[in-house]
Amino acid sequence: MIIPHRRAEQPEILDFKNFFDVSCLEYINHLMSTEQWEYAWVGDVKQSKQNLIRSTKNIVVEYNNDSNYLYQEITKSFLKANEIFKYSLTSVQDIFILRYKVGDFYKSHLDIGGNVSDRKISLIVQLTDENDYTGCDTNLYRSATPLTISKKFNTGILFPSYVLHEATPLLTGTRYALVAWATGEPFR
Repeated sequence: MIIPHRRAEQPEILDFKNFFDVSCLEYINHLMSTEQWEYAWVGDVKQSKQNLIRSTKNIVVEYNNDSNYLYQEITKSFLKANEIFKYSLTSVQDIFILRYKVGDFYKSHLDIGGNVSDRKISLIVQLTDENDYTGCDTNLYRSATPLTISKKFNTGILFPSYVLHEATPLLTGTRYALVAWATGEPFR
């Protein structure tokens, strides 16, 4: 059973160690080995290599028989985290695998707003060993001082989608991460 660790200094940010089991990690590795990478987008706009807001590529994990188990495991984790958040959730929306190469980044942003106003909980899972790259820190801003999340392989971080966050530029290596969102009625 996965038990979230609640950060005392940031009660709305949850750490899950050993987030995925071997089956999920094998499936994710299979997806990462494909040539389905495309430039990621911001809102409804697909980004190009020269973008000023975001520079990364991704794979969209479509829901199908092959991905069913991955979706089920992510859903279970969102439900476990929601025992603390206590939001009204309806579904898991969008699962992406991100690939950052040297120079790639994602400037400070929220995961909620515009055409994604129903996102409630954001998930980031580290898929690269922390010793295989430098830079590309994921910073969460709950105050003026950012909280840099763990780079430990297979650690999942869940937080409210209204929390400002960023991925700083990658300096060396390649970084992979999985992101997903739990959705529900928009916040009021």
